[in-house]
Amino acid sequence: MRRPPPTPARLLCLAILPGWLLGSVAQHTAATDLRIDLRGGVPHLQTAELPGQILVLQHSPDLRHWTETARAFQRLHPYSDGSQAAATHGFYRVQAAPISPDHDWAHQLEAATPRLFQPAGAAGAAMVKWCLLLDQPDRVYFQDTVRYPFHLQFARARLPGYAGISAMEFYRQSLYATASQRMAVGAVLRHADPRFRELAMDLTGAEAFPAERAVEWILAVQRRLVAVDGWRVFYMPSPEQRAETEAHLDLFTQRGIEVGTLSRPGVSP
Repeated sequence: MRRPPPTPARLLCLAILPGWLLGSVAQHTAATDLRIDLRGGVPHLQTAELPGQILVLQHSPDLRHWTETARAFQRLHPYSDGSQAAATHGFYRVQAAPISPDHDWAHQLEAATPRLFQPAGAAGAAMVKWCLLLDQPDRVYFQDTVRYPFHLQFARARLPGYAGISAMEFYRQSLYATASQRMAVGAVLRHADPRFRELAMDLTGAEAFPAERAVEWILAVQRRLVAVDGWRVFYMPSPEQRAETEAHLDLFTQRGIEVGTLSRPGVSP
């Protein structure tokens, strides 16, 4: 996987210990302030805005070995780290580097910015494709859908272990609800008409996925969307998923997922 290492910049490290919080500052400026809030034992991390920079959040159990937790363009909005590593203790740091063409994915998606979106269809809606590895259910990859119009292209370029995967094997791992499934894939659509602040999520599959699993994937994607100031966020099932969704609509509603479609142009929001 081609992953350009970020250039280390001003860092703020934080140690998470059971029941309390300890801060350890390496280099601290307002531009790279890494803030943390524990909610129900889950750390939520965020930074101030750093224009023109890619921000990489890293976690370490011992201040020697660091692994990437999340990356975002210009600002890390409140990001909940529900990984197993964060459930015990450890340290966080954020690194910043100038955005380059090789920075073509992120783990958060901002509704109001054009980055990563691709025009989709004659109606002019914009789209970003996403994927989620089932063994990393807390991490969603939003791909640069102009550079990688297809999930397979992005997987080969950026996902660990997928560089040489065949198309048939990729489809087997992503489009069918079988024991061979290793990922979920889909898209986020943004309404073409700026009067409608709407984001619609969908799942891509060759057959219906069980509603219980679809709910978990949609919630995972929803957690990584940055949609404020009156944005409507909902699930728009594809034809393959529609019957299963309608049969279990109460389940989606109970989990806080709105099921709907994009508003029709010409109808007042």
